Amino acid sequence: MQTVAERLGVADFGANSPVVGNFLLYPRRVILQVLKLAFKQPNLFTPSTVDAVPEDANPFLYVELEDGTLSTDSRLVIADFNAEDLVRGEGRPRIVVHRMQGTFMNQSALSRTNTFTRATNSKRFSDIFESSLVIRCVGSNRPESELLALSVSSIILFFSDEIRRKSDLHFLGTPTVAETQLEKADSGAEQYCTAVSLNVSQAFTWTKSKINTTVLASICPTVTKI
Repeated sequence: MQTVAERLGVADFGANSPVVGNFLLYPRRVILQVLKLAFKQPNLFTPSTVDAVPEDANPFLYVELEDGTLSTDSRLVIADFNAEDLVRGEGRPRIVVHRMQGTFMNQSALSRTNTFTRATNSKRFSDIFESSLVIRCVGSNRPESELLALSVSSIILFFSDEIRRKSDLHFLGTPTVAETQLEKADSGAEQYCTAVSLNVSQAFTWTKSKINTTVLASICPTVTKI
């Protein structure tokens, strides 16, 4: 039986020769996995050679259990927008990744290239889907929210070359940090959100070929009378 990742064609970050079928999901998946890997480092904010208390070495330490679920020892919650309902009421700072509107770049040089295979009478096309990601960094106070946004934007900026090299992303833009906004939590408590946004793009290909008329006739009924 195929896994969900195999059915969707969604590879993990760092996979060799990833097969990416869902270009709407994959860029968000890459950023989520990169942020989890980074915030799992106990000395994210302090060199390992420096003797620092754990809360200073990484105040946003992210901890998962063996099954991949969030540990109660974690100082940070990381989720995509589909999982945000699961963390409502959380007092811990959190990172939530959203994908915003996107478009097909069908006027790009890549999309104009195609190949024709005479043996199968098929054409192969390529295009790029470009969209933006918004990473909401939520904290209980303004300094916490802004420090979290600084950390997120720095991770993406400093390791952008490695992120592109270890993923199938076509383009990863420079992060932009928005003004910090005050918002209300479900409990009525005040929270602060600093959003980090960046543009990403994913190349993909598809093949067009003629349908076998014999097969088509056997699966498609013909309406002879209405």
